[in-house]
Amino acid sequence: MTKRQSSYVYAAKNVLNVLMQNVAIYAFISVLVALRDRIQGRLDLIETIAQEQERSRRGIGMDKTRIRGLLTNTLVVVCGQMRSWANQTNQNDLAEQAPASRSHWARVSHLKLGEKANVILKLARTHLDKLTGYGMTPELLNELESRIATYNAIALAPRHAITHRKTLTGLLAGELDGLRNDLENVLAPLMNQFEEIAPAFFQDYKNARLLVTPATTPIEVIRERAATKAKKVADRRQARQDKAKAKADEKAQIRAERQAKLESIRINLGTSTSTATLTPTITITPVPRDGEETPAEPNPAATASGLSG
Repeated sequence: MTKRQSSYVYAAKNVLNVLMQNVAIYAFISVLVALRDRIQGRLDLIETIAQEQERSRRGIGMDKTRIRGLLTNTLVVVCGQMRSWANQTNQNDLAEQAPASRSHWARVSHLKLGEKANVILKLARTHLDKLTGYGMTPELLNELESRIATYNAIALAPRHAITHRKTLTGLLAGELDGLRNDLENVLAPLMNQFEEIAPAFFQDYKNARLLVTPATTPIEVIRERAATKAKKVADRRQARQDKAKAKADEKAQIRAERQAKLESIRINLGTSTSTATLTPTITITPVPRDGEETPAEPNPAATASGLSG
C-alpha cells in the first residue's frame, strides 16, 4: 500500500473502533449494523492483501548468486567429461557444444543459462553409456537436473512475483474504493441523525472521520509546509546571489588594486623623466696622417681660461 492508502485505512479503523464502542446507541438501525460488519470485513481483507503484497515483494529468499555458482560447478564437470571424450574420438562438433570453461558460463545471461544447461543435460544422457569411463554417472546427471530446476525457479521468480503483485494491487484498489464508498456515501448520511440524540457519539465519529476525508492533511499544515519549502528555496537563491556578489566584489577589488599599482608606476616614471637633465657630450679626435704625431688633447681648463681672457 502507498502511504496515502495506509493513512486512509488507519483512519477507517478509527471510525470502526468508534462504532464498536457505541453499539448500544445504534443497535436498532439494522442497516448501520450491517454496514459496520461490512466495513470490518473490508478492513480485514485489505490487511490480508497488504500482507501478501509485502510477502511477494520480499519473495525470493534464496541466494541467486550461490545457486548459479552450484549449477556452474556441475556444468563444468559434465562438460569437461564430454569434451574430453569428444576430443579423443575426434567429435569436434560435440566438443564445441560442451564448453568446460567457467568464464564461458559466467558470460551466459541468467535467462539463457537454464536453457543452455538443459541442452548439456540432454547431450550427456544421450552419450551416458560411453561416458561412464570418464566419471559420468546417472547421479551426477540427476544432480545437474535438480540444480537446473532450482535455478530456473529463481530466475523466473521475479516475473511471477511482479505478476502476482499486480493482481494484488488490483484487488487492493477495488477494496479501498468499496471502503471509501461505504464510509463517505453510506455511513456519513446515516450518522447525521445522532448529532442531537447522541452528541458525544457523533463528535467521536466526526473526530475519527477527519482523517478519512480525501484531503488527509489539514489545509493549515499544507500551507505551512508550502511556506517552509518556499523559504528554503528563497534562502538557497539568496545564498547563491550573496556568493556571486562576494565573488564579483573580490574581483573588482583585485582590479582596483592592480589599477592603483599601474598608476603609481606611471607617476613615478613621469617624475623621474621630468627632473633628469640629459647633456650629450661629443668628442672629436682627429686622425693623424702618416708621419705626423698625434696632437695632444686640448686642456679644458686652458681653453676655458683663454676664452675668458
